[in-house]
Amino acid sequence: MKKYKLYVWTLVGIITMGVWTGCNKENPDNQLQPEDRVAVNMFAVVGKHSSLKVANDQWQTSDRLGVFMKKTGETLTADGAVFAEGDNLEARVLGQRVEWIVSQPLYYPQDGTKVDFVAYCPYAASVGEDYSIEADVANQADGLATEILYSNNITDKVPTDDFLSLEFNYSLAKLVVTIESKINNIAVSLEGAFTKAKLQLNDGSITDVENKETITFYKSNVSGNIATYEALILPAVLDASDDMELVFTTSDNVYRYKLTLVTYEADKKYEFDFKITAQRDLVLLGSNITPREPIQNGLIIGKTGKVTTICGLGNDAAFAAGRFGIANFRWARYLALDDMGNIYMTQINANLIAKIDMQAHYVSNFHNIGGNAGATMPNAPCVTPDGLILYPADGGVEAESYYEIDPENGTAAKKTITKIGEPEDEDFIVMKGFKHSFAYCAYDEMVYYRDSWDGALFKFNPATGVGEYAKDEEGERLYMQGDPEATTNTNATDGFLVFDKANPHILYAALTQRHIIVSIDIRTGEETILAGEQGTGEWVDGAGEDARFNSPRQMALDKEGNLIIADANNHCIRKLDLETGTVSTITGFPVRAYRDGDLDKALFDQPFGVAVDKDGSIYIGDNGNRRIRKIWL
Repeated sequence: MKKYKLYVWTLVGIITMGVWTGCNKENPDNQLQPEDRVAVNMFAVVGKHSSLKVANDQWQTSDRLGVFMKKTGETLTADGAVFAEGDNLEARVLGQRVEWIVSQPLYYPQDGTKVDFVAYCPYAASVGEDYSIEADVANQADGLATEILYSNNITDKVPTDDFLSLEFNYSLAKLVVTIESKINNIAVSLEGAFTKAKLQLNDGSITDVENKETITFYKSNVSGNIATYEALILPAVLDASDDMELVFTTSDNVYRYKLTLVTYEADKKYEFDFKITAQRDLVLLGSNITPREPIQNGLIIGKTGKVTTICGLGNDAAFAAGRFGIANFRWARYLALDDMGNIYMTQINANLIAKIDMQAHYVSNFHNIGGNAGATMPNAPCVTPDGLILYPADGGVEAESYYEIDPENGTAAKKTITKIGEPEDEDFIVMKGFKHSFAYCAYDEMVYYRDSWDGALFKFNPATGVGEYAKDEEGERLYMQGDPEATTNTNATDGFLVFDKANPHILYAALTQRHIIVSIDIRTGEETILAGEQGTGEWVDGAGEDARFNSPRQMALDKEGNLIIADANNHCIRKLDLETGTVSTITGFPVRAYRDGDLDKALFDQPFGVAVDKDGSIYIGDNGNRRIRKIWL
């Protein structure tokens, strides 16, 4: 279940005496002064990870929350369970902050009585005698219908300085309809839907569902011939007389599709993918039911400290483009993110690069490379400062090839690394094995890669494509765990590279078959094994050589400069703290399985790819599970 997270800090109230002049000047009963009480001050950055409207992904100044503070275990009633100063408190949202509108701070009870909190959105100035608020979803064409949120997770609290966390559940369901058609200006509506109900604040249930009206969908996205429409609906269980129909209206036709599902649950999303053919027939391509996942700036929203699945069906069928609910991956390997938060992923055996559009919730075959399986396979990419995504091409005769993705212009092209000189020249570059990975270096503005056979480092200029051997400042060729005399792949190892952002002359490599993480200073050639033991594939957290990996693959740097590592055969995501040298497991366990949930519960199957977004969340190419996953941090 997806939840909003609203952070609530509880602080000791430090209030100037002037604020309280006239409230209790003489304090005749020797009661605690306000500055001696524990205040509940509620502030939150909730807009960053929330979507409160059908269309608008930002909180508006008109948005309001309501909060009750009541005695623990009791229901919201008028007989004293609700504290007078915590009775339906109102909050407004300013930008991405929640500011509570109260005449004075809210305090915990002075006698230590334990309390619960109930919160909801949108705020109602008055509630029913049964502690309910009205819900109406009839008006949605402009995209401004308000979500109904509910929270009652904070219970059994005594005065504390710790921060609390109100976790909001969705009280509504959402219908998402995608239409592929060359017809413009299609209007989508839902006939026979209930539009009015009550939200019961004691338990968050929706009751008294009534009033059938037509709901007009909001067009939320258009990408080529594919348009997406969304609408909020009340959760309900329908009977045989409750027919609901999707209606598609064009300039010269009306199409109808009867919904056969009878149960619509809160906190769920119901997706339908249609196509209007050249013969003007309406065809259902597929449907799916998933937990609600609101979007803000292209990011699927989850709860902090959770692992969720973004897309992928998990079966071994061929790659299939489409909405998140129906897209399929044969493999899910190496990742890169563009500036808009979209994901690009290699499908090695399908010889393509897939784009996972986080705004349209759509997976496309962005670059179809073609050729025999494995012959021109794209491997682990890097991103240049100007936003280009560069993939090494491996397999067959692809030693000098790579693919350049330009997300801004939506283009992809195969490029060649140009060699300088003649084959007999000493510095004429010769690749013996595979590249496996690119890494952009801000120190010399070159792209580096490593020969899997002998460990030699190469680099090329991404602007000109001219390549050369990587050398230190003394002119000596650089090797990472290499053997210059190697002529076979007997001791070869895949290598996945990334440069340090703070020290851009330091290159890190995860050497898969050797189960180690190493670094090299490209100025001096000094090489260090940072973590793991040569040839020992195990799962051990710890510092330096005491830590163990099992076939580590793609790496990325988080916001703090730590290495995030896809530890493939341990089925874990690991972190190497570069300041302390300590390796820890973020999530996963050494067992091949699939499970979303809390970090200590989630399971993976040979994760190959990792990428970290601007907010610090981690995306995972969960190869064995054939899915794209996300860690919310």
